Amino acid sequence: MENGNAIPLQGNSTMVLVKAQYTPAEWLDREGNITKSPSLDGTFWRIKNASGTYRSGYYAEEPVVPGSQTVERYEGGITYYPIWLETEGKYMVERNHYYKLAITEVISAGANSLKSVMSPETTLTTNTTRSTAFGKSLPEAATTIRWIQKN
Repeated sequence: MENGNAIPLQGNSTMVLVKAQYTPAEWLDREGNITKSPSLDGTFWRIKNASGTYRSGYYAEEPVVPGSQTVERYEGGITYYPIWLETEGKYMVERNHYYKLAITEVISAGANSLKSVMSPETTLTTNTTRSTAFGKSLPEAATTIRWIQKN
């Protein structure tokens, strides 16, 4: 095993970063009413609660939010999905192996910027790889393949 850490953190463990353009199936206007008019360039907004969870819905224009909620803008619909690599229950990669990852379903937008993708001091747990944006947990979708060097 390589890239092993006594305490695996988001900032010291190997990950795959997926950048994608997300297009919501349904759009809301500034007041939260369903609208048929998406933004022209695919930009949308989401409302984040103080707890770190998101309110349901994607806004075609910047909503006004009360209190401790914040608004996150997704410029052009661009979103980021971090996937930390786990091998045999540990956040490590194996030497002379490559990792094949198949994403078969995306059910929500990921992070809105590279800066918000990870918190370097956050400890990785089994649930870290289970992104709520994907339809199935990522350890089930990932395959490790032994790399054999031929002369």
